[in-house]
Amino acid sequence: MATFNVGDIVRLKSGGPMMTITGTLYSNYVCTWFVDGKESSANLPAEALYSKADVDAQEAAYLASIDAAFR
Repeated sequence: MATFNVGDIVRLKSGGPMMTITGTLYSNYVCTWFVDGKESSANLPAEALYSKADVDAQEAAYLASIDAAFR
């Protein structure tokens, strides 16, 4: 199971905006994000989150696969 710290950037495994870990509540992480200037937050389990590094790696692999397909 992944462990996150306050200030880490994460995204839901199901997609959506990048979020910032702003705290913990019981065994969940408090995640905060903004869409069109509106702040939202939710308490989410670690199992539902990817770290920013994971998201970046997935996006790089996807772009590389597209690049390879057009060579």
